[in-house]
Amino acid sequence: FDKEKSNLYGSVKKAIVDSFGEEAYKEAESSTQFAHYTSTAVISKMWEAAERLGFKGGKVLEPGAGIGLFLAMQPAGSRPNTNRQAIEKDPITAAILKALNPATQVNDESITGVYLPEGSVDLAIGNPPFSQNKPIISKEDAISIHGREGYDGPTGNLHNYFFGRAIEALRPGGILIFVTSQGTMDSSQPPHVKARTWMAQHADLVGGVRLPSGAFQHSSGTAVGTDILVFQKRTKPLAPKEAKEQTWVKTEKTSLENELGGKSEHKVNPFFLEDGKGVVAGTLMAGRGLYSEEEKITALTREPRHPNDINLRIDPVQSREAYDSRLNEYLNEWIATLPENIAVDPGTVSDEPVTVREKAPKDVPLGSFTVRGAGEGVLYRNVGAF
Repeated sequence: FDKEKSNLYGSVKKAIVDSFGEEAYKEAESSTQFAHYTSTAVISKMWEAAERLGFKGGKVLEPGAGIGLFLAMQPAGSRPNTNRQAIEKDPITAAILKALNPATQVNDESITGVYLPEGSVDLAIGNPPFSQNKPIISKEDAISIHGREGYDGPTGNLHNYFFGRAIEALRPGGILIFVTSQGTMDSSQPPHVKARTWMAQHADLVGGVRLPSGAFQHSSGTAVGTDILVFQKRTKPLAPKEAKEQTWVKTEKTSLENELGGKSEHKVNPFFLEDGKGVVAGTLMAGRGLYSEEEKITALTREPRHPNDINLRIDPVQSREAYDSRLNEYLNEWIATLPENIAVDPGTVSDEPVTVREKAPKDVPLGSFTVRGAGEGVLYRNVGAF
């Protein structure tokens, strides 16, 4: 997609356009700014966390699924009693996802237009796209996906919106395990504080781990700071005032040491400080990050000024085996802090077809029925949707 290298990859672009069309190529090009692929080592540990929490099967949702790595790595023990749904906007990626997961319900569109019935999901797991852009929610989508006008969950940026939609879809006692940018927990900007307040109203933050700054360097070439967060849907929402009083809704200014012994102040969520329940996979410190020379980073070390440990953070590719080994130790420590068997048993999951909603063209009369195709069901035209 790099226009400066079109002379090198022009033939590849032509093959993609010929196979999928110009529009699909543009969709794939636009998705590159949001795509942060998850390492299989991290995915494996996230599934171990789900098992410790007591997930043994049920309805699994992976929004922003890519080619479906999370679904592909689901442990064998919970697979037989699982129905799976994946959402992926990019049409080329979604086509690969469908080919690799023929038994999975795949929605190849933006999550803003996907109907997710409240209380229908037992486990939401994945790595939603990181973006500071606000989701574009049309009035028609708001009506068709919620059966009402408007959406009261997080909308300040795209990844917090994914949290809101997934938590809304969870049934009481359902579990969410997402990779997200550190901004979800650390940002003091009003949209992020509002998002955390909403999350605190509707779900309990039962665990989390702050990953080292190079955790996604191998798999996606990005040094973005990331957390894994675990929520459980509340049976009854908290009152807004009570939600605002949750300690992890606000951030604190914290003095962090840099590699030369100096200090600078940074906003950090108390959940990841000494009195919190979160685990830090390494040491919080100040140093060169994605955007500047003096950022809050997580060094994969207990002794941040040890030369070898600094090399693990700055250039983990040079010490891949040692880096992965140490990260694995931290993730095992994190999993051990999670509560056991708190997930609600969904019982036997039915293989019967589920009711879905899809956008309806304006020229289809209200109240009409449409046959999709052999074995693909019948659609009924309701307000704003099939």
